[in-house]
Amino acid sequence: MSQLTVTAYYTRQGLKFSAVFLVAFFIFKTSLSLAISYWKKLHPPPPPPPDTAFGVLPAIKFPAQNRPKPKEFILQTISGTLPTDLPQTEKVYYIPQAGGRFLSLDNAISLAKKLGFTDQPEKISEELYQFNNSLTRTKLKINVLTQNFHYWYDYLNDQTLINPSSLPGQDQALQLARAFLGQINKLPDDLRDGSAQFSYWKIQTNRLVSAIAPAEADFIRVDLFRKKIADQYPILPPNPRESLVSLLIAGVRVQNRNVVEVKFTYFPIDQEKSGTYPLKTIDQAWQELQTGKYFLASPARISPNTTVKIKKIYLAYFDPPNPARFLQPIFVFQGDHDFYGYVPALSVEWIK
Repeated sequence: MSQLTVTAYYTRQGLKFSAVFLVAFFIFKTSLSLAISYWKKLHPPPPPPPDTAFGVLPAIKFPAQNRPKPKEFILQTISGTLPTDLPQTEKVYYIPQAGGRFLSLDNAISLAKKLGFTDQPEKISEELYQFNNSLTRTKLKINVLTQNFHYWYDYLNDQTLINPSSLPGQDQALQLARAFLGQINKLPDDLRDGSAQFSYWKIQTNRLVSAIAPAEADFIRVDLFRKKIADQYPILPPNPRESLVSLLIAGVRVQNRNVVEVKFTYFPIDQEKSGTYPLKTIDQAWQELQTGKYFLASPARISPNTTVKIKKIYLAYFDPPNPARFLQPIFVFQGDHDFYGYVPALSVEWIK
């Protein structure tokens, strides 16, 4: 065998073994990576300890209520047990405080002008002022410190709004609502990017009542909810079906607009300023629910003799209807009879 043939033979053998080695190496590396990923999934690293950046926090101030609560609760989740995948810690977010009185009335007057009010307001209290426009039959009540407001047209006494030929569809109503708030610079990002709920209403003996079907309605109401925290946790107001920001829209234009009433209560959240806090265990929260230590957020009235089957339990945040310093997490217990119960989620040693 010539020297050239021997060299070619060993070259081919070397290439063959190199290829086999490379394939084996990549298989080993891929298998090792998958094994490590699987191990980490089964044994995730413990979360960092809570930093409790704001120190001891004030308790959530739920609205005062005097409503009958259900007699008892039965756990009837899909698993038949309390959830086991809830976190042990969660973030608390800072809510910037309302500005001082300097220019607060000027800012309110500026907002009023955008809504067609040119006369000087009536002072109701140190913080509350009301604007009136007798020509357009509209009123505006505004808190000059928070700039939260209630705007309305005298729609209950306008017979031309009853039985409109058509109402805006949900998509159009949402566009009208966002456009209205955008024109007065009252459409922050978390409202613009959040969800919306729709309901139908009609005038009956000079009052607004719920309509059974859209075909019977005189108005469509748009409730704008904030975008979920971390795209996971909803921000829920005292009534989970009614946002703190809602617009009532007619099928007939009034004063060049379809919007006849706006309720706007909104406190900005600084999601760049937060602290992590330990949470109660879900067993503790369940015990508080059973002993009546919760806020009844149910839209429907519930009989005191009712037994509620709890079908869903999850974390959310409470959207405060009044000035608050922090946005805090809550456990939400949801069940039949349209039951919603809010239990504060932070561990009690961090609440005063």
